Amino acid sequence: MKTIKIKPSHESQGDFVLINEEDFDPSKHVLLDGAAPDAGGEKAMTAAELKEALTAKGIDFKGNASKADLQALLDGAAPDA
Repeated sequence: MKTIKIKPSHESQGDFVLINEEDFDPSKHVLLDGAAPDAGGEKAMTAAELKEALTAKGIDFKGNASKADLQALLDGAAPDA
């Protein structure tokens, strides 16, 4: 699993905090280098955007699914699904 460095939210956390890339939430975290993680140069999708994309493809998902679970469903979908 890939990890990334984010800016600490408190001085007791040191110079950075290491988290799993899939746990990155741009509404809560700031990358140490200021850029959002992505998969090929595009901005990472929000949970709402992932849900819209899954709905458009006719893929069912739990309403309380995590962003990582939604992304996994979308990544596993057939291109024309």
